[in-house]
Amino acid sequence: AVSADDVVFSHPLNAGDEVRRASPLLHSFPALRSADLPAVQPGLSSHLYDARRVEALRDEQAPALAPGSEVRGGTRLFQFQAACPFRAFAVLRLDARAPEEPEPGLDAMARGMLLHRALESLWNSLGSHAALCGMAEDALMTAIHAAVQRALEELARDRSQTLTGRFREIEARRLAHLMRAWLEQEKARAPFRVVAAEQEAVIRLGNLVLKGRMDRVDELDDGARVILDYKTGKTSIKGWEGERPDEPQLPLYAVDMRRRQPVAAALFAQLRAGELGFSGLAARDGIAPKVKPAGDSEGAWQAQLDVWQATLTNLAEAFR
Repeated sequence: AVSADDVVFSHPLNAGDEVRRASPLLHSFPALRSADLPAVQPGLSSHLYDARRVEALRDEQAPALAPGSEVRGGTRLFQFQAACPFRAFAVLRLDARAPEEPEPGLDAMARGMLLHRALESLWNSLGSHAALCGMAEDALMTAIHAAVQRALEELARDRSQTLTGRFREIEARRLAHLMRAWLEQEKARAPFRVVAAEQEAVIRLGNLVLKGRMDRVDELDDGARVILDYKTGKTSIKGWEGERPDEPQLPLYAVDMRRRQPVAAALFAQLRAGELGFSGLAARDGIAPKVKPAGDSEGAWQAQLDVWQATLTNLAEAFR
């Protein structure tokens, strides 16, 4: 009590439903009411608060992009916009990203990159279905191993501490075995030649401009294009359906390609050990094993492309 003329103690009256009493140390002091206490003099914060001028603003709509704007993120734009428009805005316009979690060895993304690079290198060497079918087994395995080594060397520039010694040998053997098994699926297709592998594409849709990268584009004997997307996980073309498709990348490439060349099919190439195969939609039967046509006629395929174009244009305009 020597530090001030008046000292005020306080204690809680309740803790949830439990009634609390003051400490026995305070029993000799009189209880006070709020009215017994001197009025609190307003401080600077109170003066600032009283002088405030508040403007109410509804900030639920982002500023629209100008027509023809080029956007980042590539084809993920349509996947994000279909799943959650706010996520599309946060990731692609605000650049909000979660930090990556490290994994031992190679993560799924790195293994996918490795497979893409090896297949790109192999098809740049083979060039066509005819070359694949006419190649002797020894020559084919030599081409596969060369493609695998080129892919490993490229990835090792960034993963030099991972792709060393025994681990690199295991990855090379795994990849070569997977690719050799996959080529049997390619042999069962209608004749084709590869016209592009890992090709960049500038896509204009719904007053937006974005960049993508097609895993592979093949040309059939009649000049029509087949667009392929390599997948190391399970795939389903159900992700192409509805107004908010889960996997809009291949439909987007097909719609864009149609502006320049006739398109005959959009195919997932599933390179998953024990579950190799194609899935997708085509203009007609026989283009790839187990891939069904979009309908009874060529018109059904073109109608499907029209539906995709309308759906994707709506998503692009909603994002813009």
